[in-house]
Amino acid sequence: MATKCITMAGEVKLPLKTFRFRVKDKTSGTKLDAAAREVNLVWNHCNGAQRHAVKHNKRWPGKAELQASTRGASALIGIPAQTIQEVCDEYVDRRRGDGRPSSAGDEGAASGGCPSRTRRAGSPDRQAA
Repeated sequence: MATKCITMAGEVKLPLKTFRFRVKDKTSGTKLDAAAREVNLVWNHCNGAQRHAVKHNKRWPGKAELQASTRGASALIGIPAQTIQEVCDEYVDRRRGDGRPSSAGDEGAASGGCPSRTRRAGSPDRQAA
């Protein structure tokens, strides 16, 4: 693709060069994988804190509570504290968007989220045989 340059002599077409650079080198892939595992560890900690709150009928932890529970973790797992705080913020924002706690065996989303009605054994409209 060529670009046009207008000069006093008239219109001149200039060739457009595109350069492609590889951003990752041989060692950055392993570093990115390690950082992804550490971020996943923080996300799983936030998920565990929420499941603990649901199990014990407590209020879901907010941004401040999750950040307080991960304070000092940056020295242990090797990612910056700001990254850990951002993961906690993102977790709370995603959870608010979903509106319910996540569980491993949740099939509500897979079936379209439509609850099914089932009759109980003691329901009055059930006929005795």
